[in-house]
Amino acid sequence: MAMERAKYVETPVQSCSKTRGLPGLPPLPTHSKEQSDLYKIVLRNSEHPPIMKGTSWTLAAPFKEERYHRTPSESIANNYTPSACDLKMKDLPKLQRQKTKLLKKKSPRKSPRSPTFNGTANGVNGTNGVNGHDVLPDIGTEIPPSRPFTPNEQLDIMRAFEDHEITETGEPSSRDEERYYYYIQKGVKRQMLAAPHPDTMKNIRSLVPPPLLSSTSLTPMVRDLTEEVQKDYEFSLRKTIVDYILKDPTEKERLHIAWTPKPFPHRVIRAPVPWHDSYRNMKDTNRIHLFITNPIMLKLQDIWFDEFNELRFVNLKELNEADLPLLPSEFESLVKKQCWEAHEVLRKSWIPNCAKLFVEHNELWEDLVPPDDDDNTELVEEFFACVAGLMSIQLRGMVINSLADFLKFFATHKEGNDFEEPFDELKYLETSMMIIKLKIEEPKIIFDPAFKEIRDIILRCFSEIVASGDGLTRVECELFPDMRSKKLLLRTVKIEESLVVEYVDKAMDIFKNNTVGPQKYLNTYKKYANLLNNEAEQEVAAFLREDHSIEAYKQKIIAFNKLREEIALLRITVPLSMFCLDCVALNDDLCGRAERLKDKLVTRQIDDNRDMNRALCEKYDKMADKVNETPKTTQELVEIQEYLKTSQEVTVYKLKDDIEDAKDRLMFLLDYAIYPTEDQKLNTHVFHWPDHIKNVFEIAQKIILSKRDSIEDELREQGCQV
Repeated sequence: MAMERAKYVETPVQSCSKTRGLPGLPPLPTHSKEQSDLYKIVLRNSEHPPIMKGTSWTLAAPFKEERYHRTPSESIANNYTPSACDLKMKDLPKLQRQKTKLLKKKSPRKSPRSPTFNGTANGVNGTNGVNGHDVLPDIGTEIPPSRPFTPNEQLDIMRAFEDHEITETGEPSSRDEERYYYYIQKGVKRQMLAAPHPDTMKNIRSLVPPPLLSSTSLTPMVRDLTEEVQKDYEFSLRKTIVDYILKDPTEKERLHIAWTPKPFPHRVIRAPVPWHDSYRNMKDTNRIHLFITNPIMLKLQDIWFDEFNELRFVNLKELNEADLPLLPSEFESLVKKQCWEAHEVLRKSWIPNCAKLFVEHNELWEDLVPPDDDDNTELVEEFFACVAGLMSIQLRGMVINSLADFLKFFATHKEGNDFEEPFDELKYLETSMMIIKLKIEEPKIIFDPAFKEIRDIILRCFSEIVASGDGLTRVECELFPDMRSKKLLLRTVKIEESLVVEYVDKAMDIFKNNTVGPQKYLNTYKKYANLLNNEAEQEVAAFLREDHSIEAYKQKIIAFNKLREEIALLRITVPLSMFCLDCVALNDDLCGRAERLKDKLVTRQIDDNRDMNRALCEKYDKMADKVNETPKTTQELVEIQEYLKTSQEVTVYKLKDDIEDAKDRLMFLLDYAIYPTEDQKLNTHVFHWPDHIKNVFEIAQKIILSKRDSIEDELREQGCQV
C-alpha cells in the first residue's frame, strides 16, 4: 500500500545544478532492462530528500515524522517542543484534580496614587512566593550597582558572541545555500501554506489613497504590486517553515545543510549610567504629580483648538480690509482696538468656558480636593498649576502667533523703497500702511509725523500685542470666588523675551529700509529751495526797488506762473511701499508762495498804474480847468489862447501817448489781476478824457472867441469916444 502511494506522490523538480558530495545510488546493472518502482522512488529523492510528508492527516507535516508511529497530537507536540519527542500520550500520568474550597478574601482598597505597596502585592503572601518560586528575604543594605560598560566594551562583547557563533556554525558554502533555497522554493507545496487573512490585503489597500487605486493608468502597477505582496507572503511562509524544521540537527544532517542564513545582528547599546533607580523614582513621581495625562487636559485642548485657535490680537484680514493707508495715529488706534476686542473675547468667553468644563466634569478632579480644610492641598494646587501651565502655553501661543502675523504684515514691505531716479510710481503697487504728510518748516521740508514718532508708534503696537495677554485670571478664580482676591493670573509673553526682541528687531529693520525712499523723494523739491529759504522773496523785493518795464514785469510774472503750475502738477500722493507721502499741503504751500510773489509784482503794477492814471487825469483836469477860465483882461485872453493852442497842438498828443501806455498796462494787468471798482472807474475816466477834452477845447474856443469879440467891441467903443 505504501508503495502504491509513493508512486502517485508528486515527483520533486530536479535542482538546477548537480549537487556534489551527496550519497547516490549505484548505476543499474547492464543486464537490467527496466527500473523498478522502488528504484525510481529512491532515485528521485537521492539528490534532494523530501522535507515535508507527501500525505498526512494534517495540512503540513515534516518528513521526519515518517519513521515514527505517532498520533497527530504527538507529532504536533514534537514539532512545537523537540525536547518532548520521546513522550507518548499513553505513558503520561493522569492528573487528578482535587476539589478545593475557594476562600474569598476582601483586599483593602488602595489609593490609585499611593506610592507604597504592602507585602502581599503582586501575588506575594508571606513565603508562598511569586508564581511558585520562593521570594528572597529583604536585604537590609542596598547592593551597590555594578559598574556599567562603556559603548565600546558592549560592542566588543557583542562582536565576541557573534564571532563565537560563526566559529560554531562555520562559514557558509555554495552547496548549503543552494540546497537551502531549493527547499524554500520547491520543498514545501503551495497547498501546505496557510492562506493570508482576508483583511490583510484590504488593510494594505486602505493605506493607499483611493485615487491611485482607481486610476486606469496605474492599474498594471497595482496588479503587479498585489502579486508581489502575495509572493513575498508565500516566500516568508516557506522560509519560516524551512528554518523551523532545520532547527533539528538530525534534519540538517539528513538534508545535508550544515549552514543556514543568520539574520543581521541587532546591536543595542545601553547608556553607560545606572538609570534604573532614578527611572523608578521619576516614574513614581510622575504617577503622583503629573496631571498632563488627565482627560480634562485634552478637553481644554479641544476647547482651544475648536473655538479660539484662530483668534489673534491683530487680525490681518481686518487690517488689509481697512481703508489703508492710514495716518500713524489712526493705525495705532486700530491695532489697540483689535487687541482690546481679542482680550475681551478671552476674558468673557474662553475663561468661562474652561470653568464650565471643570464644573461639568468634576469627577475627573474632585478626588484631589481634600475633604477637610486642614488637610494638605498640595495635589489640587499642583493640578490647577498644571491647568494654568497648559492655558498659559495656549495664551503664549496666541501672543506669539499674533506677533508673527503682525511681522508678516510688515514683511510685505521688507524690500524697502529705495528707488532710482526718476521716480516710477508703478514700482510700488502694494498698498501702503501709513500716511506721512510733508510740510514746510523753514527753511526745509519735514515729515509729519517724524520717523522717530512712527518708530515709537510701531514699538507701541508690538507692546500692545504683548500687553493684551496680561490680566487674564486663572480658571480656579472662576471656580472658587474666594480666590479672586489673590489675583492669580495666567503667564504670558514678556516684552523683554528674546523672541519678542527678535520680532521687534526684524520689524525695525523693515522700517529702516522704508525710510530711504521718502528722504530720497525730497530731492524732487530741491529746485524750489528759493521758495523755502526766502531767496525768491528777497529777489522780488530787490526787483521792486528798481524801475523796470512792463515787459520785465511780464516775464517775471510769467516765470512765477509757470513755477506755480509746475508745482501744482507734482504728485499729491507718493506710494513708497510701507509709507505713502501726502504732498497736498506742501504743494499748496509752495504754490501759495509762488502765487504771493507773483501777486506782489501784480500789485505793484496795479499801484503804479493807479498812480499814473491819477496823474494823467490830474493833467487833463488841470488843462481843462485852465482852458475853461474866463479871461478878464486882454493879456489873460492872449495867455489862455496861447495855452489852448499849445494844449491842442502839443499837450494833447503827449497825453495821448500816455493813454496808450495806460492801455498797454491795462491789457497786461487784465491777464493777471482783478481790478477793484475804484480802479475800474479810474481806468474808464482815463480812457474817456481824449474825447472829453475835445469838447472842453471847443467850449474853451467859443469862450475865447466870445471874449475876444466883447473886448474888440469895447475897444471900438472907446475909439469912437476919443
